[in-house]
Amino acid sequence: MATSMCRFSLCKLYNVQKSQNAGLFKLFKISSKCLHTQRVNRILKNHTVLRSLTGPVGHPVCAVFAVRYNSSVTKNINTDLPPGYIPDPPPLPDPTEFVQSLNSLGEPTFSSLGLGSYTPPGILQQGLEFLHVDVGLPWWGGIIAATIMVRCLMIPIAVLTQRNAAKLHNHLPTMQRLQQRISNARISGNAIELTRAANELSSYTKRNDIKLGRQFLTLYAQAPVFLSFFYGLRKMANLPVESMKTGGVLWFPDLTIPDPFYGLPLITFVTILAIMEVGAEGMKISEYGVIIKWIMRGFALLIPIISSQFPAALCVYWCTSNFFSLAQVAVLKIPTVRQFCKIEPRVVHDPSSIKPQNKSFTEGFREAISNASIASKVTDRQRYDAVAFKKAGEGPIPKTYSYDPTKVGREKVAPKKST
Repeated sequence: MATSMCRFSLCKLYNVQKSQNAGLFKLFKISSKCLHTQRVNRILKNHTVLRSLTGPVGHPVCAVFAVRYNSSVTKNINTDLPPGYIPDPPPLPDPTEFVQSLNSLGEPTFSSLGLGSYTPPGILQQGLEFLHVDVGLPWWGGIIAATIMVRCLMIPIAVLTQRNAAKLHNHLPTMQRLQQRISNARISGNAIELTRAANELSSYTKRNDIKLGRQFLTLYAQAPVFLSFFYGLRKMANLPVESMKTGGVLWFPDLTIPDPFYGLPLITFVTILAIMEVGAEGMKISEYGVIIKWIMRGFALLIPIISSQFPAALCVYWCTSNFFSLAQVAVLKIPTVRQFCKIEPRVVHDPSSIKPQNKSFTEGFREAISNASIASKVTDRQRYDAVAFKKAGEGPIPKTYSYDPTKVGREKVAPKKST
């Protein structure tokens, strides 16, 4: 209402003696200015009637407060504007804000999508965006081109690995003989022979510059590259980058989803198995031990199952990298190229001088279990001998004779009678 109504408040007091009840109720007339009663939880101790009471007042009382309503406020309306006034339209947003979020192909830039940071996967994403937008390659072509360029930068590491693999192959018969001596000494428990054979093997490898750790140098170098491609492409596919949905080719037009026909996972499996057999990343799989050889082959069988869950973009990278490895090992087998890269020619050994490795998994497993059991027995025997030696040096001398020679007197010999 425009004008507030005056209200009356009756303050009720409880727990008061009956003789003073008549003086507790009083009617207060409120002025006609916007007043309103409100309940408060406090006792009016300064009131004249309350001060005359002898007993306590144990209930909240009501009080009267002035409250102003908004309806009584006069509205300030600007009447200076002419009738029919229409305000000016707001300014339009800067068109450069929208242009900067689109590339020359009319697609959102990676920076506007939260991609292309300065981490290794982000730098890879920037390179893929450059190949797609500035060079004009489709997404599948950009992934292949980026993979080839990165693998070309790793060729010196592959050459170093092949050099070491050639040296290891040429000196394999001698190293196998030394390793066999070490195994025989370990089984027999001959610590002196074991140390001598181990020292001979170490000096032989140093003299011929053979380092077993170099055989896995290519794998160590490819691990961060693979992780960068994995996280970079997976984030692009999961976002997704809309143009990647039509950036595929052949039977996989959409690079953001797994291959629906499982063609790329099967190609990945076949190429990885071929890399292991021909030794594209180092030694051939047949030159490893029986257990390691079958473990690597078993791991290769898991590749189709794992890669079938990856986006097609990641499988394109994996297949390209595997084909590059096979082509690389084929080129490095050319005599002219091997001579230019200073890779020793592989010596053809007499089969009788090399320990055969073509054992089945069952035979190799049984041999490994038998060697482990023998080595465990030798270790237990050495531990028992050490405990017995320590006990013999600290404890009392054990009795090893049937009588005590210190308590037996000398036998008296009767003199011979002269004749």
